[in-house]
Amino acid sequence: MLGWLAGLIERGYVVAGFILFSGAFTAIPVKLSEGALIPGETNPWNTAAMMGLLGGAVFLCHIHRREVGRLMLRGGLVNAFVLLALASALWSIDPQVTLRRCVALAATILFAYFAVARFELDRLIRLLALAMLINALGSIIVSLALPRVGVATPSHPGAWNGVFGHKNTLGWMMILMSICFQWLLVNDRERRGQAVLGLIICLGVTSMTQSVTSFVSIGLAALLRLGLSVGRVPAQLRLWLLYGLGMLVVGGSLGMVTFWTEIMTALNRDPTLSGRVPLWSELIGLIFQNPFLGAGYNAFWLEWNPDVQALWQIIGWQPPDAHNGILDL
Repeated sequence: MLGWLAGLIERGYVVAGFILFSGAFTAIPVKLSEGALIPGETNPWNTAAMMGLLGGAVFLCHIHRREVGRLMLRGGLVNAFVLLALASALWSIDPQVTLRRCVALAATILFAYFAVARFELDRLIRLLALAMLINALGSIIVSLALPRVGVATPSHPGAWNGVFGHKNTLGWMMILMSICFQWLLVNDRERRGQAVLGLIICLGVTSMTQSVTSFVSIGLAALLRLGLSVGRVPAQLRLWLLYGLGMLVVGGSLGMVTFWTEIMTALNRDPTLSGRVPLWSELIGLIFQNPFLGAGYNAFWLEWNPDVQALWQIIGWQPPDAHNGILDL
């Protein structure tokens, strides 16, 4: 009985971790109080969630210290990245912000070490699928019941952000949800009906975010899933499938490059990806001004940062991040 209860607590902690690390739910109290989520400003609800997850990770890692310790010894590059982020407080434009966000990074890494040490990959994917389903259902409830919280700002009228601070974050989580449920559809025959239902919910919520990027990414994930399944079919059919997929990718890429403006206009979308292309162009120049040390871990996008102020003035809008994970890193 105690073993079953301990396992339930561990699984519940992992699901809660996936939910909170995705950024879900912590923006709701701020929006209910008519507050604004300002880049660089601390969200006390998010800080409390991170501290709770860090405390849980420390406690559970201590209980399973042998398993976690063996895994940590093999995590050389991961550990080096954490040390680099911590050391960046020495040259950060705002050391307090960097150190505060290093706490969140440490919580993330400890959580990951515990989860990987305690659960097989297939169980982790199922737990992640459950967490993303909770995010999706929570977003439906919040957006319908509390539209002033769950529906995005006037700049994106009618677009859902659900339990997240921004509609793009909800879109990203739906991409992750689609990958999980596609995996369940292929690898868990007993739950294929649930996987199909999960994908339907995922696509429905994605459509409400009005994010074309999310839909395209979900489609690309499905193509990748199909490509990974090619190895299971007979050799001659596999050759034709690979040829067809290759032609589809090459032809689609050439078509996108050649007719980019026409395609985006037909989709009623901005060819500059809502201003992202000029943003990325300017950011690349800023990165090369200080390519090795940067501004300190997670410290660049502060409202008072002169580089950010100049950037916003040049591009004509105020993005809170690069809208590109690689450039932000």
